[in-house]
Amino acid sequence: MSDEPARVRAFLAVPLPEVVRSCLREALAALASIHGVRWVPPENLHLTLKFLGDVEEKKLAGMEEDLRELANTHLPFVIGLGEGGVFPSWRRPRTIWIGLSRGEKELNALAQGIEAVCRRWGFPTEARPFHGHVTLGRVKEARAARSLKQRLEAALPATSDVWTAGEFQLLRSDLTPSGARYTPMATISLRRSPSREGERP
Repeated sequence: MSDEPARVRAFLAVPLPEVVRSCLREALAALASIHGVRWVPPENLHLTLKFLGDVEEKKLAGMEEDLRELANTHLPFVIGLGEGGVFPSWRRPRTIWIGLSRGEKELNALAQGIEAVCRRWGFPTEARPFHGHVTLGRVKEARAARSLKQRLEAALPATSDVWTAGEFQLLRSDLTPSGARYTPMATISLRRSPSREGERP
C-alpha cells in the first residue's frame, strides 16, 4: 500500500445557474460546426476564480476554513454575461470566452481575496491580472480563426439573464478520455446579510 498522500486536481469557481447554462448551450450548438475547436461541454461551464492544480486533499480541507472566513466578508452580487472574446488575440486565438457585463468589480475583489488565502497556503501567485470569464472552447487548429469573430458575435446572445452569485465552489477535476469531469468538493456561501457591527442594540 502506498504511503503517498491522496492528491486531487482542483480549482475554485462560481457555478452558473441552469438558465444561463441553457442559453450558452444554444450558443455552443450554433458554434459546433467550426472545426479545429474543442468546445467545453455545457455542464462544465463556470467562472474560474483560481486554478489550484494537483493538491493534497488534506491541504484543501485545511484551506476550506480560511475560504469560508473570506466568503463571510463578501456579500452576494449580481452577475451578467457580456461579449465574447479570445486569448491572446483574434489573429492567434487559443482560448474562446465570454466576459461579464455586470459584477466584474465584485468578482475581481473575491478573486483577489482568494488569491491572498491561497498565497498563505503556499500556492504560487497568478502572474496575469484576473479577468472574469467563462471559457467556451480551446482552439486546436489555425483554420478555426478565419471566421471565428463573426461566428462568435452571431451566436452569443445580445443580452443575457443576470443572476445573483451567492456562493463559489471547490471542485475536483478528473481527466478522462472523454474529457474533464468536475465534482464539487465544497460549496462556500457568501455572507447572506450585512454585518451587525455598528448596528444599534
